[in-house]
Amino acid sequence: MINLQRQDATLRLLEHRWPDRRPALIDVGCGVGLDLERLLAEGWPTTAVAGVDVAPERVSAARERLPGIEIRQTDGAELPYPNASFEVATAVTVFSSILDPDLRRRLFAEMQRVVAPGGIVLVYDFVIRNPRNPNVTPMTLSRLRALGASPTRSVRITPLLHLVAVGATIHPLFARMAMKLAPPTHRLTYWVSPATISSR
Repeated sequence: MINLQRQDATLRLLEHRWPDRRPALIDVGCGVGLDLERLLAEGWPTTAVAGVDVAPERVSAARERLPGIEIRQTDGAELPYPNASFEVATAVTVFSSILDPDLRRRLFAEMQRVVAPGGIVLVYDFVIRNPRNPNVTPMTLSRLRALGASPTRSVRITPLLHLVAVGATIHPLFARMAMKLAPPTHRLTYWVSPATISSR
């Protein structure tokens, strides 16, 4: 339910900016390929999407799930594509997993580099601290700005996951109520790619 909400919000944004076609897109930190799979179901051609991930086992799983889609392994700091290769670069709960601010900025700059002018860099991440996991950093609005540019737009979405999970154990109706009433814990943020892109 929560992933569907995020995916639906992303699709609405892309359809608003590109109403007549499916923009070329790279999913940075694509995991096992679930978001890419949704794009294919929504009509993206296999040649218009690609993914990268740092974990070999996730890359293998994504390749198995999505034959015909280019999935590459990366070291996390550089994207193995030329400048302006895509119109959209997405990252879902990736930056919160990078504790080094310099590495976060380098990855963000790489996402900007591979996006053509007028395209977008789209980041979805949580904004509150997870007390159970000290190895993540909440991506507050100030940290999102510190990636290298002020966002074009940033909105809070996704209700408190624990309340939704508790509601789901009781009844689907309670899960839906939690989706509407619980405080939003994540941000969907995008930057329009500038007219100039630095060379690699």
